[in-house]
Amino acid sequence: KQEAQTETDRKVASLQIEDLTFRYNENEEQVLRGVNAAFQIGTNCIIGESGSGKSTLLKILLGLYEIENGKVYGTDGKDALAGSRSGVENLVAYVPGNGFLYHSTIKKNIIMSGEPDNKRLEMIAKQANIHVLIESLDDGMEHDITESGANLSMGQQQRIAIARALYSDKPILIFDEPTANLDPEAATQFWNTIRTIAEERIVLIVTHDMALAGHCQYIWRLQNGRLEKAETIM
Repeated sequence: KQEAQTETDRKVASLQIEDLTFRYNENEEQVLRGVNAAFQIGTNCIIGESGSGKSTLLKILLGLYEIENGKVYGTDGKDALAGSRSGVENLVAYVPGNGFLYHSTIKKNIIMSGEPDNKRLEMIAKQANIHVLIESLDDGMEHDITESGANLSMGQQQRIAIARALYSDKPILIFDEPTANLDPEAATQFWNTIRTIAEERIVLIVTHDMALAGHCQYIWRLQNGRLEKAETIM
């Protein structure tokens, strides 16, 4: 007898936003006004001026803010997937721009808790393009990361953070200004990594980097509290 498919087993085909509005206080102007979007499997980019509401929308997707009206949910292409407050927190892995690493080993920074699946760790290290660094270290995955990742380059920190997101096995990955602290070579490596992992996931990138946005399959512009699909980044 075939077991019923669970929410986490169902593939997330899109991340939907419907008629979303948000304001910080009821007597203040709306920051987001009737936002609608459908983020697909692949690379999706949100661009916009500073203060346009990108950070607010990001925090809503992470479940940090309650929305005023509207819906945010994942869908398998037919039906909505169950969620909690905003509908997607249990489907999302977040990668901040600074990587945010702990004073611990590379392995513990990736798995975060529980017993490691070493075979899966090895596969994910390759996906995140951090395996070359790990193989070059005498202690490999057991290499100790100093406070805030100070003994690693920004690019290396970010690739470990990407590996952490991949290890969590979430179908939606959200990146906040991922190239802001990277040199051109590291930014190119980042894009090569993202292009591969986005083949089976929804990757959502919030950025001011127009070069990065130009690589994305789907570009969205947030302006005056509204989100619109953009044909170009200009």
